[in-house]
Amino acid sequence: MAQLHKMKKHRKWFLNPPKEKPTRKGFGLTDSPKVSGAGLQALASISLDLFKDNFADEIRQELSYRDEKKKWDNYVSWRDNRNPIRRKMEEKFGYDGKAASHLFRLIKEGKELLLTGNIIFPLRDAEEILDVKNGKYTYEEMIKIAEGMDSKFDLWYNKSSLPDKPDRKKLTSLYFEIIDDYYYGYYEEEV
Repeated sequence: MAQLHKMKKHRKWFLNPPKEKPTRKGFGLTDSPKVSGAGLQALASISLDLFKDNFADEIRQELSYRDEKKKWDNYVSWRDNRNPIRRKMEEKFGYDGKAASHLFRLIKEGKELLLTGNIIFPLRDAEEILDVKNGKYTYEEMIKIAEGMDSKFDLWYNKSSLPDKPDRKKLTSLYFEIIDDYYYGYYEEEV
């Protein structure tokens, strides 16, 4: 779902990019904050009803400004650091085809893992995933398919024979076995 959310966010930026960087003045704030970042987060964790109205309002404004500034910074980083090939794909298809193919691959691998307990490589439907990357679907079709498949995860999860939790003892044992094999194998080669 994080991949789907990321695709939706990038499409929004692609179609309707933010117009300008937020300013402190635009949020009714002075040039320098009265409360530091850590202090602001501590104050925000307390009910703002406990503060005088003007101080509570300033905390709300500062939090809103910082949230919008973070969104702006994320947008600028995406805009300025995008892979030119992916940018051209996005211009052609209206969405990032590589991100879409990752989304579909993750959904298909998750389904396979839940229903069989394994993931087979190379992927049996690699061509379909490549088609997604190359713009097989419109953005709307792709979102509808992805959201439809996501809604089936609870069903697949309930059918799964996989345990709810990992076997920590087995994992710990496997971890030390791998470490032992690696180091003993390394030292045996040296000798």
